[in-house]
Amino acid sequence: MIEISNLGFSYEGGNGACLQDVSLSVKSGEVVVVTGKSGSGKTTLIRALNGLIPHYYEGYMTGSVSVGGQALSSLPMPAIARMVGSVFQNPRSQFFNTDTVTEIAFGLENLGMPTEEIRRRVERAVVDLDIETLMGKSVFELSGGEKQIVAIAAAYALGPDVFVMDEPSANLDFDATRRLGRLVERLKECGKTVVVSEHRVYYLKDAVDRCVYLQDGRVSHEFSRDGYLALSSGDQAALGLRSLDLSLVEAQVATAQPEHDSQTGAPLRVEGLRGGYRRRETLRGVDIEVLAGRTVCLLGKNGAGKSTLASMLCGLVRERAGLVSVGRELSFRRRAGRFFLIMQDAGSQLFSDTVAGELAMSDAKGSLTVKATAALLEELGLGGTLSRHPLSLSGGEKQRLAIATAIVAEPDVVILDEPTSGLDFANMQRIAQAIRRLARRGTRVLIITHDYEFICRMADDIAMLESGRVTCTYPLDTEHAALLRAWFSIG
Repeated sequence: MIEISNLGFSYEGGNGACLQDVSLSVKSGEVVVVTGKSGSGKTTLIRALNGLIPHYYEGYMTGSVSVGGQALSSLPMPAIARMVGSVFQNPRSQFFNTDTVTEIAFGLENLGMPTEEIRRRVERAVVDLDIETLMGKSVFELSGGEKQIVAIAAAYALGPDVFVMDEPSANLDFDATRRLGRLVERLKECGKTVVVSEHRVYYLKDAVDRCVYLQDGRVSHEFSRDGYLALSSGDQAALGLRSLDLSLVEAQVATAQPEHDSQTGAPLRVEGLRGGYRRRETLRGVDIEVLAGRTVCLLGKNGAGKSTLASMLCGLVRERAGLVSVGRELSFRRRAGRFFLIMQDAGSQLFSDTVAGELAMSDAKGSLTVKATAALLEELGLGGTLSRHPLSLSGGEKQRLAIATAIVAEPDVVILDEPTSGLDFANMQRIAQAIRRLARRGTRVLIITHDYEFICRMADDIAMLESGRVTCTYPLDTEHAALLRAWFSIG
């Protein structure tokens, strides 16, 4: 079905080749996961498979990509869209309508299909993918996982034989990710060929046939499903691979807890916090405590209010009731400078034209020396980036730079919103080490995350947010590990 022969590609104005001599065959009906460390060329390969390379992204291309015996470079994009359905990391970037039905029909209308054919294809997509409950809804009311499913349905309606997905689980909670996995299984049952670029691969365990590992733009390893599962934890770590079976991660809970220095600072206390956006009350009386030097992972489904709580604590959204204190009560306005939020899209909070300038902007005391700056960047795996533009960094590098700015700023509280979204195992470990450095200094750390592997390696305490309230908290130790596994439906 897919034939890639000696494919190479360099972006115009880029630093070297992103793909080099890639050759790969994918059979009809096969599910293939493309994985590898950040920057290995996964996204570039997906762009070559859906025609964005060379039709949209300019650069120098060698070799060929064909689907169903037709070279994509010789076909116009509308023809490619009929053959290859694309699903991106952020489904909102490919939405054009305000409700689910017209969104699924949009691509068909663009191709000029008759009204009756459009209606038939939309109904077929809804039935085949079992998404009747999502029909007639506003896209603005959908959760992240539901948006991703509608994006897949819109591609499915076009009738392609091949689907390519670029990190589709990156912004999804655990339940939505599991549902995405079941949808990929459904596509496979319908005889579709699926290629998924991913770091978090556990949700594809029951669908995947083969894993292709990219390294420096080349295919360096291929694993069958059983071959991947047979890899030792050491081999996985060396390759920067996430686990395909989360039940194998649980043994690390008891031994992976970070060691903190004894801290005596005042805790972060949140009592009776209420509020939300516009007239909607998302938080309905949140009570939570984060001790100095401790890391609390905040869990909850999409829409539970986790990001709202983070914004409220940092003074971006004003609460309607409740109090926040670190030693003494801090009003809405007085939290600036004492709370530091690292967003899921770290690039949106980087403002300087160099990495050095970014750190200098956070250094309110003006005490950061050139030597100390270089040492901090080296520790976070950012050595040699001092003069680079922050937005030229990879996603994982941007996350680590944002954490570096938090270390320099020395706030009382650091809140991280999905810090491991789209990260490979090695970068997940680097993020964990950077957070531990913050905690060792007595910083109170609150992490919003759906990443079970990361939680097992990082959390001191767990807090569950449901329907606008923290329903329970517990330390993550051998006694309570079963509670975490139960919430993630593992074992």
